[in-house]
Amino acid sequence: TLLGMDRSGGVILYNQFLFQIKNTRRFLFTIAAVSFLVCVGWFCFLGIRHSSTDYTRKICEEYQRKEALLSSEVQAYFENNQGLDETSREELKEKKEEQSELLSKMTDARKSGDWRQELSLAIKQGEGELWLVENIRIAANVPKINDSIKLYQYLLDYDMEPKTPSNACDGWNVLVMYAKQFLPFLIPVLAMLFGAFGFITERLHGGIKLLLQTPFSRKEMILCKMGAALFMAVLSVTITTVGVFAICSALFGVGNRYYPILCDNGSIITTESFLLQILLLAVCGVLFFTAFGMLLAVLIKNESILAICAVALPLLSFAVQSQMESGAAMIPLMSVNLSAVILKGAAPVGALCAAWLGFSVLCAVLACLFFRKKDLL
Repeated sequence: TLLGMDRSGGVILYNQFLFQIKNTRRFLFTIAAVSFLVCVGWFCFLGIRHSSTDYTRKICEEYQRKEALLSSEVQAYFENNQGLDETSREELKEKKEEQSELLSKMTDARKSGDWRQELSLAIKQGEGELWLVENIRIAANVPKINDSIKLYQYLLDYDMEPKTPSNACDGWNVLVMYAKQFLPFLIPVLAMLFGAFGFITERLHGGIKLLLQTPFSRKEMILCKMGAALFMAVLSVTITTVGVFAICSALFGVGNRYYPILCDNGSIITTESFLLQILLLAVCGVLFFTAFGMLLAVLIKNESILAICAVALPLLSFAVQSQMESGAAMIPLMSVNLSAVILKGAAPVGALCAAWLGFSVLCAVLACLFFRKKDLL
């Protein structure tokens, strides 16, 4: 054997594990390199483009647009309520003027770079806008205003400068964007490809017949191949993730791991907490999709159809969930949209991890059963 020892089960299975990794290492390097270049290239492009854009001017224009919108909404309310008493009119005019003054001061604070003053004014402006919404029923999203006030207050309490596109490509924030934009594709596709690739290489090179003539059970062979595929999938995702974080941190700074993220239900979690939950979901997700890819490899003999299924199924699941109101809650098992699970509350993180682990075991058991029944010799 490879280690110069007797043909014991452990040594042969270990050799098979090493052989599987050796067969897929070129595929690993290709996938990891492509993923790394695409992700790093995209975030570097965003960072360079945003850093060269005058966002101070854009934000000041947004404040001016908001001031004009509030003025028009109040004026429309006066026109639609001609019988409004003078006291109410004066109160509304006073509130409108107060809003205009606050937005003007926010513009000045933005131009001078005083973000603490801008946040304080934004909280007051939001509370005033909320009063107008509740009293004259102008078209606005009340929960969104409340959430903004809560986020601004959090930033002030912990003395954190708010993110704008010009400073949003630091290491920690890029990891959040990476988890939202790229991981939903990388994890299921890579895991299923590596799970299926173990049998594709054996069939293409004719090694499957020799493998089945060894005195070891199909269960041991399946678990060995699954372990190798899982190792390669985790390694490829890890290389890409660490590379993205390292490059963006070197170019745009590390950032703050405690920066707040606002969930759809109005709660606030830190970047660190979000990424830890993503990590837990990612590990369980890789395990499930690797086992599922291994099951497909046992069931589907045609290599082309197998490769297409390994790529198309997770992408189709992500596309369907993206169009659904409740996201991953509709298809809890195939919840490849990991950020939606956390931010939208589409499914409990613990329940989804438990489901993935349970179905990973089921897929592995089914793969062993169907592999045993196949007459591949």
